Amino acid sequence: MLDVRQLRYFVAVAEYLHFTKAADHLHVAQSALSTQVKQLEAQLGVRLLGRSKRSSVTLTDAGQLFLTEARNALRQIDIAESVGRLAGRGMLGHVEIGYVASVAFSGLLSLAMLTFREERPGIVLRISEMETFQQLAAIAEGKLDVGFIRPRPNYPEGVVVEVLRTEKLLLALPVGHPRSADPEIRALADETFVVPKSGGFAEHAADFVAAGGPTPERVVQVRDFLSAITLVGAGCGIALVPESLRALAMPNVRYSEISNYDRKVELALAYRSARNSPVVQAFIEVCRGYGNVSHQA
Repeated sequence: MLDVRQLRYFVAVAEYLHFTKAADHLHVAQSALSTQVKQLEAQLGVRLLGRSKRSSVTLTDAGQLFLTEARNALRQIDIAESVGRLAGRGMLGHVEIGYVASVAFSGLLSLAMLTFREERPGIVLRISEMETFQQLAAIAEGKLDVGFIRPRPNYPEGVVVEVLRTEKLLLALPVGHPRSADPEIRALADETFVVPKSGGFAEHAADFVAAGGPTPERVVQVRDFLSAITLVGAGCGIALVPESLRALAMPNVRYSEISNYDRKVELALAYRSARNSPVVQAFIEVCRGYGNVSHQA
């Protein structure tokens, strides 16, 4: 295998066409320089340089061809060294990010990404919307680096979760709905209750319904919060939603606090407990700046 030092020595001699000048440029002894170039020629089995008694040299035909490739090789080595140093400092690389839609509505994801990109513009951030359980599995398998999730009672081995933000729960109501004047948990039996399946939110909806007395006769399950709010805006029912959905301005929808219900939900960050790259660790640190952190292994 070719020695990088020998390549650098050869290129210096080839560019100066003089051993003494090349040695001065490299800050090495002329004898050491000459020895390294001879060893390179011996390894290749070809003369690269024609020598004279006054330290001046000429390039052989083989030397001319080899010089072009040696320069290319050294250029790639320099690039590789630079990439390695930048990656080691968390300045190059990519981060695979998962998120549940309601976290995107909170602005937490976009703010963290904006701050991170301003600090480290060379990093590629790739995002994928997916359910919390899918994110946790992907993180454990190494397919995702971090995930913005709704917390769960249990997590896969090797996955750590940090709660970043706590939110109130609100009622999404059609504008002019009678409950708008006094949004309490009562008399739900005559309501159509719209329940999004995403984010494990069915559990919160079930708790809310249980606290409100008789179960609504009509419960409509939809895929996500956007579908739920669309139905509310169409006058097809009411929905329990996290406070972050205030950002989703939908015609004919009003968000109201619930005067006699104080349960809250959490937004959290999940990641592997070990073997995170400097880039991923740097992104985690940025995310921590957007909430009060608590750890759940």
